[in-house]
Amino acid sequence: MSSHDNKYQEKSKNKEPGELAKKLLQYIPKNSTILDLGAGAGVDSRYFADNGHFVTAIDRETAVISETIESYGELYTGRIIVIKDDFYHMNLPVSDAIYANYSLPFCETIKFTDKWSSLESQVKIGAVIALIFFGKNDDWKNYTEKFTFHSSEEVLKLLGNYEIIHLENKEYDGKSMRPSGEIIDKHWNVIEVIAKKMK
Repeated sequence: MSSHDNKYQEKSKNKEPGELAKKLLQYIPKNSTILDLGAGAGVDSRYFADNGHFVTAIDRETAVISETIESYGELYTGRIIVIKDDFYHMNLPVSDAIYANYSLPFCETIKFTDKWSSLESQVKIGAVIALIFFGKNDDWKNYTEKFTFHSSEEVLKLLGNYEIIHLENKEYDGKSMRPSGEIIDKHWNVIEVIAKKMK
């Protein structure tokens, strides 16, 4: 595991579930199968499982989530499957919902279109997606060799085959963590979307 990922996941493993995770559960039935793409420390994966769903948690680094789940004994047996992989490079399991909280934008701008097309083509008709994109006013907007940024209009274009259930372009001042582990101030601009694939 990279030092940065390890530090971030250790710091975040006891956080509250994300607001987008809570919103997603309003639109899917109990016992749904959910892919958590870029699951990190597994906070949202555990939240989904605690609320009656079956989760496949995918991340390039899985030591923290695996250790955390194991610490609960048999509580999550059969409820959470952990896969160590890059979700952009794999064949995704068929699922009722796909959740990506702050993971999709961590892709070089020049590679995003092809990777998005490959990922999106694996979403089944009727599945619900809950995603976060980086907006154009995010503090990291110049780092296109590392990240990808969208306007709300561009997100809507990406989701032409979907019924938009919820879309919000949010800006706020918060914190970020440097590779050294130092916590710094950061202006965030994110686009939060929940949508259902129709065709």
